[in-house]
Amino acid sequence: MQLLICGMHRSGTSAVAHMLSESCRRTLLEDPDWAMTGRLIDVSAPAEEIARFDIVKCPRMTEVLPDALDAYPQARAAVMVRDPRDVLCSILEKVNAGMPTRMLEFTRLGVAETGAAGFATAYATYARTILTASATAGAGRVHLVPYEEFCADRPARIAALADWLGWTSDRRVSESIQSRQLGPYHTKHPSDQSIKGAGRWRTELSESDQAALEPALEAYASLREAAR
Repeated sequence: MQLLICGMHRSGTSAVAHMLSESCRRTLLEDPDWAMTGRLIDVSAPAEEIARFDIVKCPRMTEVLPDALDAYPQARAAVMVRDPRDVLCSILEKVNAGMPTRMLEFTRLGVAETGAAGFATAYATYARTILTASATAGAGRVHLVPYEEFCADRPARIAALADWLGWTSDRRVSESIQSRQLGPYHTKHPSDQSIKGAGRWRTELSESDQAALEPALEAYASLREAAR
């Protein structure tokens, strides 16, 4: 593994992973089975599988990012950072469509609250872990990618990531796939595979949920500041 792509679920990790993999012709391991349930304890256990791929996309590894970077000293991490209001909208879209998901279950992180309040606590926990990894992993190993900036010019952000990694990317490939739904098909209802993008919370999120997300918004502001 040369690159770990992580961040909160529904933050653009799949889009970045596929665009980078295809435009740079690099192998990709996406959402491995060992990261789908429970809390990751031994991040070095899947080392043999991870070693076979250039890119590993695994949102759950955000929860143990400092340990992951210690376990894989040759790897860098690109961390997607998205407005928690939009992240929650994306998760609720799946919940409201009646699709099975564990994206709002955070007991593994010691979060007792449920709903928007539990999500806000989990988002803040993710943010603290990301900032700790960025501060301790050493210069140049953690790159924060704001989702909103990625959406503004996807091929340009992919080219910038490739340059950071010392890889060569084909912009034509990025441009040809940027409008596709690149996330796992099962995470959205088959009747709507559209990309909602940034700012959807303004028309979709209830006032009560917005109020519950204040701790997450403070954490998001810290991440955006670190991404500058």
